Amino acid sequence: MQKQSDSTDFIGDNPPKITGVTLLGWIAVTLGAALFFCSFFVTKEPVSFSVLMGLGVTLFPAGIFTLLTDHNLRKLLLRQVTQVMALATSDLKHSIETLNKTNRFLEESQDLGLVRVYGDRTSALDKFLDYALGYVNQLAQETDTEKKSVVIVGSSLKGIWDDPRFADKLTKLIERGRTVECRFDFLLTHPHYSRYREGQESREKDDIAKEILHAISWLKARLVGSDHVKLYKGTPTCFLMATPERMLINPYPYQVEAYRCFCLEVVPSGSSHSIYSTYWVNHYKKPWEGEIAKEDHRLVVNALPYQYFALDGPIPKEYKIASSAPGTLADAVIIQDSGECYISVNVSRLPPQVAYDQAGSGRTIMQLGKDYRVCLLKPKTKEWVQIGQFQLNERRRGFWNGMLPDVEISAYEQIGVFSTDQDSTFQYGEDAPELKGSQRPILWQSLWRAFPVIEKTKMMISGASA
Repeated sequence: MQKQSDSTDFIGDNPPKITGVTLLGWIAVTLGAALFFCSFFVTKEPVSFSVLMGLGVTLFPAGIFTLLTDHNLRKLLLRQVTQVMALATSDLKHSIETLNKTNRFLEESQDLGLVRVYGDRTSALDKFLDYALGYVNQLAQETDTEKKSVVIVGSSLKGIWDDPRFADKLTKLIERGRTVECRFDFLLTHPHYSRYREGQESREKDDIAKEILHAISWLKARLVGSDHVKLYKGTPTCFLMATPERMLINPYPYQVEAYRCFCLEVVPSGSSHSIYSTYWVNHYKKPWEGEIAKEDHRLVVNALPYQYFALDGPIPKEYKIASSAPGTLADAVIIQDSGECYISVNVSRLPPQVAYDQAGSGRTIMQLGKDYRVCLLKPKTKEWVQIGQFQLNERRRGFWNGMLPDVEISAYEQIGVFSTDQDSTFQYGEDAPELKGSQRPILWQSLWRAFPVIEKTKMMISGASA
């Protein structure tokens, strides 16, 4: 049986038994002992005796001291080397485990299509909008229409249109996309459902709904029509922007704004379980196009189109406005769903007085109050049905929105805004024989003129009746 090596041996396959220091120690001990012993046999000459005796006495203890010191140093060195190697081995094992985890993460990330993680939406959106513009610029020679699309899913897009830098980039993206026939689809939150977020985000009543309607107006000003904007019946879960080759996802947390939270940039990986595929289908395609219900095999549509139009008034067109032209004073949005209808009226800058010229009567001043009623006109009975009311603030702005159950907007002829505290100066004339002599609204719009589809339906019904 092989004898176990001494603990003082150095680590290695063939550890050295004698080092240079050990050899010198043994030489000193041996030589010192020999000189000391020989000193007794030399001639009793004082000098020779003293030299031999002195060298022996000096070398022998020095050798002993060297051997002891070398032995202790080797033990100490061995202990330190053993500790260092133990730590190195532990670090190496940890590094290997970390590397294995990293490799697994990279493999899973590749399978899921994850390419990058951003700390917040601001930094992510800045880079992704630049990428999207570059993508659209390359579509000029592209013949595959499936590749000519950009999709944005969000709550109100406030993080884009409220930031001049992002608003400018998105405007350029839309304008460039129009030149290469790129399709843009915007899926926003239905304004009625945004009220469920007001309390959690410490927002005032209707603030988020106004932001959504502002986004509609902002997109309309950039020639994005209502056929490319839909409103989803539900609170949002994440912001999404995508092209056919890349996607940006920003989840919405409950208690803080989404733009402060992380974003994922993903690409199609070929797997149906990839992040891109999952969100493209379930966060855009199905909400946008609808999904077949299993219980009755009917198409369930949760993303609805809208109708946006300006309200006329307060002076009928047959009169000449003498004051500075106020332009569009109010607009409205209508979202028709099966069994209910959402309507919003937004008054932007209704002045307290409007001057107009009337033939034979000179200049007249029309006074405009602060309290108003929103009404719909029934076509057969010519009855105005009140659906809401609002009051102008100190800046002469007002807003009302509401969900009306069991209302089909095509069953009404006009929408009108009446003053509650002051009658209108004007009455209907020959342009509306059935309403002649009755009070005009302060602001109004013919729904059949506002909605071409409704107008077409009306003509078909009239033709059938005839």
